Amino acid sequence: MKLGFKYTLTNDCLYIKKENRIITLIILVYVNNIVIISPQSLKIIFFKNALNKDFKITDLGEIKYILGIIVIWDCINDLFISTS
Repeated sequence: MKLGFKYTLTNDCLYIKKENRIITLIILVYVNNIVIISPQSLKIIFFKNALNKDFKITDLGEIKYILGIIVIWDCINDLFISTS
């Protein structure tokens, strides 16, 4: 599957897709979990549909918890993370 992502040199689990030198999609892969981040919801939908063509996936919705980290989005789209 070729979707135009580049892995980062600092982290083998982090992949970035750029269009016109602007980051449009960030993918974090850990074992059998994937976190998809984008300011454009259509990019996320396109990626999930492309992934679903080759793999059976389950969409768990917005991230709330991963690797011992609690993730909270407020109503203004600010991101808060906490380990407690």
